Amino acid sequence: MKEKFQAVRLVVSDLDGTLLSTDKSISSQNLAAIKRLRDHGIAFTFASGRMSQMLEAYVSQLSVTIPIISCDGAKIIDLMSNRVLYSQFLDAREAEDLLDFAADCGMDYLAFTMDKVYLTEDSIRTRNFAAYNDIAIQNSTEPMPLYVFNHDHREIAENGILKILIAEKNGTDLDQVRQHIAASRQIYAEMPEDNLIDVLQIGTSKGAAVARLANELGISLANVCVIGDYLNDISMLQVAGYSIAMGNAQEEVKKVAMVLTETNDHNGFAKAIEQYVL
Repeated sequence: MKEKFQAVRLVVSDLDGTLLSTDKSISSQNLAAIKRLRDHGIAFTFASGRMSQMLEAYVSQLSVTIPIISCDGAKIIDLMSNRVLYSQFLDAREAEDLLDFAADCGMDYLAFTMDKVYLTEDSIRTRNFAAYNDIAIQNSTEPMPLYVFNHDHREIAENGILKILIAEKNGTDLDQVRQHIAASRQIYAEMPEDNLIDVLQIGTSKGAAVARLANELGISLANVCVIGDYLNDISMLQVAGYSIAMGNAQEEVKKVAMVLTETNDHNGFAKAIEQYVL
């Protein structure tokens, strides 16, 4: 058994595949673990690929009172005051070019702005937002409004896009998208899940956002513990003083983390908090 982490002051958790079970719920054990963190004076928040509006229900459910990290680090916001601490938009020309390319290839693509998400008319990702909206209504928070692209890539890009998501559709190959993005010096691609590509401005990551948030809170990275499961979590596992990988994590993530815990469907988050933090 590994020794307990020393002097943790902040825990930052990924959401999907980590804190959430496969059915997108938060188990009673995980809820209790977060309460125990607070009882011990340890702050807690999320670092998610979701846009902040898709985190409001969970923030409400868990009474998170410090800023959250959304869009894979492109936005840090205090939802209690609605104050944006940090935002990083994609280069407008690069974003417009990529959206045009995805449209020409018949891809399923989304654009996340500060307060809206735009989808293709027949996007298979619509069901994810519908599932979240059910949770939002159950928690008495605002459901997520959806907007359909209407040949308005330039206008949306010029107004500011935090992240573009491109999903595999009908077996279409994402390699052509990666090759297109690889030619850019301003944007880059990472995979938050199988068959998905997230596109961010270079320099944007969960790790960079964790460092910014810790600095904002006056907490040393040496006193930060992070928990994740997928490739887009690696950057924050690399910057924090303590790092935990879920039992369902990708092998690359497990190699980076200091310790491993159970899977997200077996209360891995709660078990990690009890075993290593409290």
